[in-house]
Amino acid sequence: MRLRTLALTLAFALPALPAKADFLVGIVAYERGDYDTAFAELNAPDTRNVPEAKFYLGRMYLFGSGVEPDPARGVALLAEAAEAGVLDAAIALAQAYDFGRGVAKDRMQGYRYWRLAAELGHGKAMLEVGLRLESGETPEGADPAAAADWFARATAAGEIVANAYLGALYEQGLGVTRDLAEAERLYRLAAQKGSFFAMDHLARLLLEQGGDLAEARALAELAVAREGQPLYHVTLGRILEAEGDLAGAEAAYRMAAAKSPLFSKPRELLGDLLWAQGRRDEAETQWRAASQLSRDGAARDRLERKLMRAF
Repeated sequence: MRLRTLALTLAFALPALPAKADFLVGIVAYERGDYDTAFAELNAPDTRNVPEAKFYLGRMYLFGSGVEPDPARGVALLAEAAEAGVLDAAIALAQAYDFGRGVAKDRMQGYRYWRLAAELGHGKAMLEVGLRLESGETPEGADPAAAADWFARATAAGEIVANAYLGALYEQGLGVTRDLAEAERLYRLAAQKGSFFAMDHLARLLLEQGGDLAEARALAELAVAREGQPLYHVTLGRILEAEGDLAGAEAAYRMAAAKSPLFSKPRELLGDLLWAQGRRDEAETQWRAASQLSRDGAARDRLERKLMRAF
């Protein structure tokens, strides 16, 4: 638990902290849920201005732990602690704003504090910053090159799964020079650490680049079994179709569609599969559903051309 880690860190730093109030007693009391003692110790005149004390007091005010809830005061104290370099305070604020815990939900503000936590050296925060920069969920919009840099930093900080997202950038040539061999290498590193996202992307890359279909199927099946995202079912369906298992492919596409009623891709692929088997009416039904769901103009045009063939 990060709070206990902070408590242990502070225990070694006690000689540098105010001596009149027992600072560590306040932290231990907080951890035990004894908020009256925690507040008395941490809010004492000689400790309340210490950044770490502001962190704990901020949480108490934000969530009403032992004190009357005062979210504005709690956020202000946490912000002061974060700006003074208390990593846990930056993370607490990032999560509070992301999920609306004690404050109005504001993911732009959340990003600000994830960025601060990342700059303070937190690996998961580096990964989060990279994801936001990739998706464009930042005040400045998308910046794939900066996202690639933060994914690399996250990996160096021990977040090996960040390689999966960096691999996706290399596969697409976003923010970096397109390099499929590097994408595969990065996917493999992340897959070895249990990233199902990496397993799915590696399986799809192997399929599209004429790699080992048996390996691709094994990766896709594991991703489906462990996490079961609709997109993973689509990847598995495509691999099964390439292997000639049409019934298995159909089942995978139907499962993806059932899990995500607004996802157009499995319906289009299912329509293609049905059309190839001569099941024209069923194919038309799937293509029409996909066309109605798709928000991509090029995809809708493609689907309309397929529907014209059905007449």
